[in-house]
Amino acid sequence: RYVGKPVTYSVKQYCYNMLGTYNEVDYPSYGKLRTLLVDLLNYGAAAQQYVSYKTDTLVNANLLDKQKAWGTQTDRTPESIQNSAYETVENPTVTWEGAKLVLTDSIVVRYTLAAEDLEGLSVKVRLTDKEYVIDGSELVPTDIDGQYYFDFDKLNAGQMSEKILTTVYVNGEAVSNTASYSVESYVARLSSSDETLVTLVKAMLRYGDAAAAYVN
Repeated sequence: RYVGKPVTYSVKQYCYNMLGTYNEVDYPSYGKLRTLLVDLLNYGAAAQQYVSYKTDTLVNANLLDKQKAWGTQTDRTPESIQNSAYETVENPTVTWEGAKLVLTDSIVVRYTLAAEDLEGLSVKVRLTDKEYVIDGSELVPTDIDGQYYFDFDKLNAGQMSEKILTTVYVNGEAVSNTASYSVESYVARLSSSDETLVTLVKAMLRYGDAAAAYVN
């Protein structure tokens, strides 16, 4: 049995509340927070347009002109660090077939590899200060025989430019080259005529840069 009224809250409401509280008059040193909040709302609006979700009520629609100016105003040129042979081994038996973002979810990088057998196989994913191990049983077959994919979702918003290193092991021995990638690499290499997609990834990178600047 529940007693009391339900409370409705959202990321949107949080952002507007914070923007109203930490304004430039009372909190002049909180510029990075204001930029982060506005960029987050702009990213959310771009995501709504990309997936056609409630496009008549975009989350950034209520931003005042002065609040819009707090957001990132220019785009930088993204750089790619994608390299399927960042570190090499002799005669690799597993090869990297590709990496991309899954843009209908949170920050998810999808890797595809080719392997004849998954027995004893694992993938080590290395970030600057953390390592993750993905068991071969978690790999999902693709439509191409002998190819599998896995999703990596351990990045936070401030890690759009973080170098991700991935290596495949079998029973503890490296059997693939080490591949390097980043979310920014996806943006840098994107070639698309889909304006909503281009707008989305640009907004995503601005939000990521703002998050990294705020955290640092």
